[in-house]
Amino acid sequence: PGIASELAPHLGEGLALVTPPRLEGPDRPAPSALPAFVEELAGTLERALVEPPLAPSPAALAPFTWEAVFARIERVWRALLPRAPEREERA
Repeated sequence: PGIASELAPHLGEGLALVTPPRLEGPDRPAPSALPAFVEELAGTLERALVEPPLAPSPAALAPFTWEAVFARIERVWRALLPRAPEREERA
């Protein structure tokens, strides 16, 4: 879910999504769903290999720099951590 919502707006046509196989349990694909999944995945990879490389603008890639990713993670951690009590100044 995060891939489509976060990357697609920046990569547009450069992002090819493959439908995941039907699951029988958490993280366990149904064996009968694997052949179609493998075929779709292989086809998607083959098409990606013959297409010209992407040339996204620096602005499109800005949200994916290490600094930008770290800033988002840091914001989440700071929001989750309780505030430290104010320390009294000692004379």
